[in-house]
Amino acid sequence: MQHTENVEIICPVCTGADIDIFYEVDHVPVNSVIVCHSPEEAIGFPTGTIRLGLCRHCGFIFNTAFDGALQEYSDRCEETQAF
Repeated sequence: MQHTENVEIICPVCTGADIDIFYEVDHVPVNSVIVCHSPEEAIGFPTGTIRLGLCRHCGFIFNTAFDGALQEYSDRCEETQAF
């Protein structure tokens, strides 16, 4: 998959702009701990893009396509690791 957007990406740690995109995948569910109550709800769950970038200045790796507006943290979240 090729990163084709012509948008300057800024590192959230050091504000550097020398970012190397090295991994990209589309249509990834935006939350992995939401309990869906039907197959249809799971299939229709919101998706986003993972586009990992390496800041060549400080070494920080981050999802350059992260959209916090797609996240849901509610009582539907089941984040226990007891099982």
